[in-house]
Amino acid sequence: MNSQDRFIKLVQEKKKLMEQFLNLTEEQQVAISNKNYDSIFNLINEKQSIIEKVNLLDLELEEFPTDLQDKMKTVLAETKEVIGKALALDEENIKKLQENKNEIAAKLKNARKNRKTHSHYRGKNVAIEGVLLDKRK
Repeated sequence: MNSQDRFIKLVQEKKKLMEQFLNLTEEQQVAISNKNYDSIFNLINEKQSIIEKVNLLDLELEEFPTDLQDKMKTVLAETKEVIGKALALDEENIKKLQENKNEIAAKLKNARKNRKTHSHYRGKNVAIEGVLLDKRK
């Protein structure tokens, strides 16, 4: 395989990986909306794996002469466009996760406050009693 063919193959592989990254980022957005934190964690790990592969490809691509890079401008431009979309979507996802983090922290703070109020009212060693509801009645 000559250097031009190898370069083309690497550029196409990078584009494919970035498209996968974009798809995972879109899936992550859905998981954030559904508050499916296990899925979010798995998607982040998959995205990290793709980033590592892309970084290795970038190192290989740097070794090729710039005249080959000029011939592949359209594919490189398409790849940059995919990267731009993925990064923009990733920024949104990070903001939503920050909002969710703040919301969860507020709920935990409220739960601790309620528990503290309950212990002051009933005493520390008195457990909260559960209530069963029979939906059939």
